[in-house]
Amino acid sequence: RSQTPLDARQGTRNRRARGCAPQTARRNFRAFEGAYIRPARRKAAGGKLRRTAGGLHLFGGALLLAVLLLIARRPATLEVHGFPVAPQSADLHSSSIDAWLDDAGGRSSNPAPGDGDPYIDLARALIHFCQVLDEWVSMGEGPEIQALFQDRPCSVRLVCLDPAPWMRKRFEALGGAVLMSATLTPPQFYRDLLGLDEKGTQLAAHPSPFPPENRRVIVAPNIRTTYKDRANYAEKSAQMISQICEATPGNVAVYYSSFALMKGIADRVDIPGRDTLMQVPRMPEKERRDLVDRLRQFGAPRVLHAVLGGIFAEGIDLPGGILKTIVLVGPALPMVGLERDLMRAWYEERYGDGFGYAFLVPGMSKVVQAAGRVVRGPTERGCVVLMGKRFASRDYSRFFPDYWSATQSQDPAAQVREFWEQE
Repeated sequence: RSQTPLDARQGTRNRRARGCAPQTARRNFRAFEGAYIRPARRKAAGGKLRRTAGGLHLFGGALLLAVLLLIARRPATLEVHGFPVAPQSADLHSSSIDAWLDDAGGRSSNPAPGDGDPYIDLARALIHFCQVLDEWVSMGEGPEIQALFQDRPCSVRLVCLDPAPWMRKRFEALGGAVLMSATLTPPQFYRDLLGLDEKGTQLAAHPSPFPPENRRVIVAPNIRTTYKDRANYAEKSAQMISQICEATPGNVAVYYSSFALMKGIADRVDIPGRDTLMQVPRMPEKERRDLVDRLRQFGAPRVLHAVLGGIFAEGIDLPGGILKTIVLVGPALPMVGLERDLMRAWYEERYGDGFGYAFLVPGMSKVVQAAGRVVRGPTERGCVVLMGKRFASRDYSRFFPDYWSATQSQDPAAQVREFWEQE
């Protein structure tokens, strides 16, 4: 329980790994990426941050964390664009900081050449950071907000473990609200995280307006996509994807749970006569448009390799009929890490379903979103193939939409070919 110095983080990446229970860790420590640090008592006003030999003490509500983290490893006094800042006393109400923010605001009318002015970006981020902290203080400084610190590169993030208190406050100010989505399953999850009162919430589910026979959903349980198994099944996965593409008379989109999984499989997919389109991380807007334009072009069928939860899997309305078959390689569960572990512990204690709320629901929502890229109209037809043993498990299949009549097959390519031969 002792304080952890900022310069002594070796071996303290996650104190929970050393036997501290999640509930105890969350109650007694502020979770930082590099260390768990005991929160000091806060003053009622005049929030300050001070770095001492014993660790980082947090005082007050509105904390100027961003400035301190930028200078934490610098000399005792630092000049930021001509304004002196002392790391031993970074105060939100400091005249130096106020002058710096005012100067940054004045630069907005004369930004630096390029995509943006980093000086202004930092100032805006800092202002937003403090605004969030101010609201957190006004809401009672509950454990729903945690600060995660990373040493290299030096950064700090505020993580909202549970938006319910904030959303509840917004909804209470309204006379009523209508929430609609094709992926509001399970409703209990969204009701809890949106802070909605169970007695005052009415649920309505409507069937798909499209003929069910126009969509075939196939689960291929003979593939394993877990982290420990994916390398051993990479070649078999690539062969299955190639066979599905060959059985499809049109464009195919293959969505992977991560870029790492895509990298290990996509290069092995061999489909003669088909163009291959590949999503890359941080893809510029122009390249995104060019890729979609290539999908629209007439000619030989194409295969798109992309990631679940990405720009080509949701939030994009591809023209009707542009995709004939979609292959989903594994559920898109969030990456395991400190942030997600904190969420899991919180959801388990608060709602009694830590793994479901932190991993299953977000991951399967991305799967359903991506599957919706086919059959965008009542006259369209399409296939959805879910590759992975986990999709055959009740823990995962319970998130399938009611209008999916999923069947299992060891040879999904044969099922796809049969579907399209019936056209």
